[in-house]
Amino acid sequence: MAKQAGEVNRKTPAESAPFDFNFTDDLITGETISSATFHNTSDLTVGAPSFSSGVVQFNISGGTLSADNAPKNYDVEARIVTSLSNTYAGCGLLVLETCGG
Repeated sequence: MAKQAGEVNRKTPAESAPFDFNFTDDLITGETISSATFHNTSDLTVGAPSFSSGVVQFNISGGTLSADNAPKNYDVEARIVTSLSNTYAGCGLLVLETCGG
């Protein structure tokens, strides 16, 4: 199941998981997503975006825990440009943690 921005999303450094940003409520009738970029990647590996029906999805992997394995928070952001040249941003929180939190 894909992660949803606006919620607290969790993964381990070993996982590769989809992360969704839903822009449906931002788009007006007939407006579509033309391009999407992911920001604040730090030491995360982020795949190319896919988008459909107002939702942008990035596959996220990697990340590095500290020496004491304490959870690490990433503030992540997706930005889109639409068919009407509007620009929107969506933010989320990704928590990197060991198995079992």
